[in-house]
Amino acid sequence: MPVRGNATGWRRRALRLVELCLRLDAEHVLSRAMKRWPVAALLEATEEWDASRFAAVARDWRLKKVARLLEARGHRFAVQCCAEWEPEFLTVVLPQVSLVTARHVLAGLYFRSEDKDLSPYECRLIVEAFPPSVRRKLLRKFEERDVSRVLRAEEGDEDEDDEEDSEDDEDGEDSSDSLDDFIVDGETDGEADADGDEDADEEMQGVEGDDVEEGDDDEDDDDEEEEESDD
Repeated sequence: MPVRGNATGWRRRALRLVELCLRLDAEHVLSRAMKRWPVAALLEATEEWDASRFAAVARDWRLKKVARLLEARGHRFAVQCCAEWEPEFLTVVLPQVSLVTARHVLAGLYFRSEDKDLSPYECRLIVEAFPPSVRRKLLRKFEERDVSRVLRAEEGDEDEDDEEDSEDDEDGEDSSDSLDDFIVDGETDGEADADGDEDADEEMQGVEGDDVEEGDDDEDDDDEEEEESDD
């Protein structure tokens, strides 16, 4: 704790301690040393930390202090940091943050994320850690289908998108095998039909050509008869 009248000296020594512990990969020592620091000092000391380092050091601090730090660092940092923690810890820390921050975290870890960091059941445990009245406000901006999926999830359930992808892969393999039934004498039915259509087109062109030539002969005869009558 800083001493009254000597805050500048304490701050300088504290920052040197942080730098030394990080250089030695001694996050556990740093976590215990910073556990009772005020929030303002923690914000200054951790200003340049990434989410992974912050999550490792702050894991054992008081929940309300962690919540205040997450709020101060912003929603994006809160999502990245919560992705580093296990779901069991999120069930106790997220109810300590504001409703808006908690909603951003759930959106980033499950509801609006393609690469989901939580399973439906893990998300359900986190949601159920909130009081029922807060729970409704927390989920009201998410898709009803996703919310229903989470609220009825059981332990061991996987996301439906993963199951659909595996089914699509199996269907693709079956369809590729079924093409063998259409191969006849080295060509497919589609190729045979195409050859038949070409032959039919050639025959029709021949017939139309004969009709045109006969029509031209008739016109020539009519012209000759008109010339004789004039003579």
